[in-house]
Amino acid sequence: MGLKLMLLLISTCVSANRNESTCADFGYELIQAKLEYLEFRFTELFVQLKEQDELFANNQRRIESEQNKMNRMVDRHERKIVNLIEGMNHAFGTNVSVITDQSRQILELQTICSNHDLIQKALNDLRPRNGLPFCTEGPAHASVLCRMMIADQPTTVQMERHRFGGDWLMVLQRLDGTETFNRNWTDYRNGFGTPGREFWLGLERLHQLTKNSPYEVLMEMEDFAGNYGYARYSKFSVGSELEQYSVKELGTHSGTASNSFATHKGRTFSTAETGTSKDCAKTYTGGWWYYPGVCYDTHFSGIWSKNNDWTSIVWKKFGSPDNLGLKFARMMIRKI
Repeated sequence: MGLKLMLLLISTCVSANRNESTCADFGYELIQAKLEYLEFRFTELFVQLKEQDELFANNQRRIESEQNKMNRMVDRHERKIVNLIEGMNHAFGTNVSVITDQSRQILELQTICSNHDLIQKALNDLRPRNGLPFCTEGPAHASVLCRMMIADQPTTVQMERHRFGGDWLMVLQRLDGTETFNRNWTDYRNGFGTPGREFWLGLERLHQLTKNSPYEVLMEMEDFAGNYGYARYSKFSVGSELEQYSVKELGTHSGTASNSFATHKGRTFSTAETGTSKDCAKTYTGGWWYYPGVCYDTHFSGIWSKNNDWTSIVWKKFGSPDNLGLKFARMMIRKI
């Protein structure tokens, strides 16, 4: 309440013919009310100032907390950067050392052989390629183990390097009966046994080798009486699994053993559970290119036994009596 308003109220009081005591009391009350109002306003301002102080203090604390977080974050990143730089320096030093060592080795190799083409040729010669065997060191005239690629798969094979002009790839070998040939379709497809001992190369490998390149085939045999013979065919190829690995090609026969494999031309392969002549495989054991009726004229997958039994390894019209029970048999192919 302003001073002018107070004087106006006092003047009004006098002009209204009120006594001085009453007007004085009225003025005092007005002053007192004004003082109380001022006191209220000061209190209100004080409270507002306190709130502003607290708000400022809270803001200050929040700013300090954020600043501390920022400082800690900066410290962490600084440490990471320092560690990263140290790691890069270490890696750089290591790489420099490796490069220096490799450079020294290259210089040594160049000193040994300055012709790069010869080095490249030597490396290529060590890499097996499809249809080209890489043989380890061994006697020049011997049956040895080699490495070659068949259908882009590295494969250990046995090569005959001497007999019949050499370079023959072994498909089957029977020596002493240590490997059973009474197997299922999967085994005959993939191959089994150990090259150099008794083994079967595998129908799928045989198909992959002969499907695009001309091959000949040779079969050797010896009975328990010491009679030896061989049969050679000028062409040989095997069909795919969809064709049941049939004998698709079989060329002209030559050799000291009879032409007993000729009846198997065009025949599909059968095992005891699969094939058009699986009953033959059940009766005589072992997978082979059987045919209906008599079943076979040759049977290199029979049981290794000198017993006079048709389940044995057989080549008809060879030895005595009628070539039942061969002691030794093997089948091999060669590119023409």
